[in-house]
Amino acid sequence: MSSGNMTIVKYQCKVNKSVKLVCNFITKYINSTSHNNKPQMIMLYNTHKVGVDRYDQLIHYNDVSRRSNRFTLSCFYDIINCAVTNAYILFNNTHQHSTHKNFVESLSNQIVGSIPPGPNCLMLFVLSRWSNKEFFEGLL
Repeated sequence: MSSGNMTIVKYQCKVNKSVKLVCNFITKYINSTSHNNKPQMIMLYNTHKVGVDRYDQLIHYNDVSRRSNRFTLSCFYDIINCAVTNAYILFNNTHQHSTHKNFVESLSNQIVGSIPPGPNCLMLFVLSRWSNKEFFEGLL
């Protein structure tokens, strides 16, 4: 179905499965010339979905989101996830390649390192370096 500058396609590849697509830049329904005779929109989607799958995979590796009932907070976490993943992709295009985990760790260290420590930060650092036994022996 074509209406103005939009095309809607429903493609049924199996008996119980159908795919529906809406496209605003392919204005005509054209079947591809390959052996499977899929519509042009399906072929175009299949060629470009690899980037979307990789993007979702990178976000899933180091997801910063937490459970929240507040919609604004979940949107904030999604924005942070997208910003970190986009920064990683841009960094790898211009610099040496590093793993996503190493990039996120260095980015978080740079962000947290710029925040001046509060009065309790030193005490937490000292306590985290001692085991419980050493801590209690030091108090006695």
